Amino acid sequence: MQIKGTFNVSQWQETTHVEAPRKMSSAKVQYQLAGDIEGVTDIVYAMCYLSESQAVFQGVHQVSAIINGKKGTFAMLENGEFIAPATSGTWQIVKGSGTEELTNIAGEGTFKAEHGGEMKYELNIRV
Repeated sequence: MQIKGTFNVSQWQETTHVEAPRKMSSAKVQYQLAGDIEGVTDIVYAMCYLSESQAVFQGVHQVSAIINGKKGTFAMLENGEFIAPATSGTWQIVKGSGTEELTNIAGEGTFKAEHGGEMKYELNIRV
């Protein structure tokens, strides 16, 4: 099933670990999810800034949500890049990570956002 929606930052706490020659940092972030997924996701990012206007990042999500009337949690891997002014990347649900009514969830998808604009996701999932 294809699902779509938006997500917005509700918390962002970033720590710089290396300043030069490339800034490397980690961040603990919480997003509010809306649309076909209603809930929150907590993610820990590892980020490498290639310049002021370009970065690459990876993260692991812990999603707590309701999807199509089914409640539960699951883990999701994220790979992405920021090339000003846009951020984009992929999400992959971790096999075997689902709980409650989402025990068998699987799937993958994409996300995209313009800096300062609405962030959108699109996933193909099986529940």
